[in-house]
Amino acid sequence: MEREREIRAFVPEKFWRILGLFETQKEALEKHYKVKVEDSDELIEKIGRKKGILKKGDEVNVDQTSREILRAWQKAEIKF
Repeated sequence: MEREREIRAFVPEKFWRILGLFETQKEALEKHYKVKVEDSDELIEKIGRKKGILKKGDEVNVDQTSREILRAWQKAEIKF
């Protein structure tokens, strides 16, 4: 019963959506952002640095970078 409540209360994070997008559209993302990467973590890191989406301490803002990637995808700026 407790597990069912946990499942119903689950809210996916934006990063997980990027992971799914990366798994299905890796080449399109690499082409659009002009990067070569091995995984979604590296993709977010490179795009965040390239676009200057950083927090204090020169750390990439993962949430904001993920939002930028999703926004570009939703607006059909990333061609596949």
